[in-house]
Amino acid sequence: MGLQTTRAVVAGSLRISNTSKLVTLITERRGLVKVMARGARRPTSRFGAALEPITVAAVIYYAKENREIQTLSSADIIEDYPRIKADLRAL
Repeated sequence: MGLQTTRAVVAGSLRISNTSKLVTLITERRGLVKVMARGARRPTSRFGAALEPITVAAVIYYAKENREIQTLSSADIIEDYPRIKADLRAL
């Protein structure tokens, strides 16, 4: 499968270690994809706020068919919907 580039909605994230996150993405072509974002919790992370829930992002990840968790390479914010995040009832 190799390198995959797609738009995705961040469904949620889980802290794995002091520096890494397990992020669940809803992608256009592959559906639900779990990716490991190494270094995402560091203050100088290249991912920044792109991995916050309810964020639409352009993501690049390395995919292998025999793995359940893929490796995230980059994520850039397309849309972040601050009004929805501020209103918990709407969420």
